[in-house]
Amino acid sequence: MTDGEEREPGREAILQAFERHGVDYVVIGGAAAQSRGWPGRTEDIDMTPERSQENLSRLAGAVEELAAGFRVDEQRYPDGFRPPGGVDWRTFRTPMCVTFTSRHGNFDVVLRPDGTEGYEDIVRTATRERVAGTSIVVPVASAEMILHSKASADRQKDRDMLPRMREILDPWRSDDGPDRPDRWRSGGGHEPPGR
Repeated sequence: MTDGEEREPGREAILQAFERHGVDYVVIGGAAAQSRGWPGRTEDIDMTPERSQENLSRLAGAVEELAAGFRVDEQRYPDGFRPPGGVDWRTFRTPMCVTFTSRHGNFDVVLRPDGTEGYEDIVRTATRERVAGTSIVVPVASAEMILHSKASADRQKDRDMLPRMREILDPWRSDDGPDRPDRWRSGGGHEPPGR
């Protein structure tokens, strides 16, 4: 961790569970942006898993270990809704976002982030990075992919933060011109993804 970086033990515990279960995934969204230098805050950690039944079963095992529940009605289910029989690979069969809460914090499993085809699309340009607030090194979405997905989502909160995020994560990109070819764009100096 860098000097002045806030340690996030809940985030670390969530990622440790994914790692213990051997889940293949990429960190995306705000946590990925933070890991690439964006100073903004995020309330949870988002990840995109590889979608084979075997990997989704490992993911379900990690979710069960975390005793995570679906993030639904916070008044009625402050610890999340735990379905009878638990979570298994079928929970993640459709291209959607499944939101969880646990005693370690919130996390989202996003099977097909906006503007992408999912894990296979994102992992191609991801690099292994230390996730902000933790000591864990895992595949993290590229700056280009983070910005593309945020722009594709077209939510007001993303529109509000995109200009500053673009400035920090991709300082050579011009909105009125082509991208500058540069070692930044190719992930120069970063370790390629892989287990």
